[in-house]
Amino acid sequence: MSVPGLISGRPAAFVQAPVRAIAAIARVSRRLSRSSSLLSDALLDGRLGERTPHACADRAAWLAENLCAIHGLHIERVGELPRAPVVLVANHVGYFDPMVLLSLLPAMPIAKRELGDWPVLGRSLAPLGVTLVRRGDPYDGARALRRAMAALQAGVPVLVFPEGTTSHGDSVLPLRRGIFGIASRLGVPVVPVVLRYEGRGAAWVGSDWFLPHYARSLGRAELHVRVEFGEPIVAQQEPRAYARDVQRRMIAMLDHGAPARVARAA
Repeated sequence: MSVPGLISGRPAAFVQAPVRAIAAIARVSRRLSRSSSLLSDALLDGRLGERTPHACADRAAWLAENLCAIHGLHIERVGELPRAPVVLVANHVGYFDPMVLLSLLPAMPIAKRELGDWPVLGRSLAPLGVTLVRRGDPYDGARALRRAMAALQAGVPVLVFPEGTTSHGDSVLPLRRGIFGIASRLGVPVVPVVLRYEGRGAAWVGSDWFLPHYARSLGRAELHVRVEFGEPIVAQQEPRAYARDVQRRMIAMLDHGAPARVARAA
């Protein structure tokens, strides 16, 4: 006697679960292999190719576009891409953020220095023009800002995540003001950018270990992300006020016009 929903006396969902798990494991293996190969190619190309800001930004954009495809990222863009040298100020949800944004616009990213110690990825960062900065070190921060200034003067956009940490993406934490002083000094526009992922699984926050989280991300068939570019802001004002103004605008973009609640720095 057959019973709806049963296969050989077992619930269909019970039978399908191992099939889904096997498919996820296969995706993890395939994506890891292809990502490692791409990063190795980028490292070799970076050693042999030009190291100008434009060449590094183009190389990073090519790599990011391919990594997004490998990881099943589907990107919906809202707003116009900036055409002039700008500072892209984005909220920070997780490790996919730089890949998503660089796949849309070549830029020089600024990232935490710890990334340089990551296996495979760390060796590839310098040829991609990534500027690593040690958080809490004012001298290292000043060096990173000088590199950002040089990139902007060369006509290359700079990508920063000035919250300094990740969040679930529901709001925007206080923004560190260093890059805003550079933008104001050079008269370069700041473009606020907000990323929203489908579901909360993409957020890498708190004490969650990287490898288990990344393995879960690799196992997903696809991941949708909405990227909204705001209007460029050119402001000749004190960096702290400039940062708070941009923070408010980013929160408003996330809330779609709801009253912005600005978190205050400690």
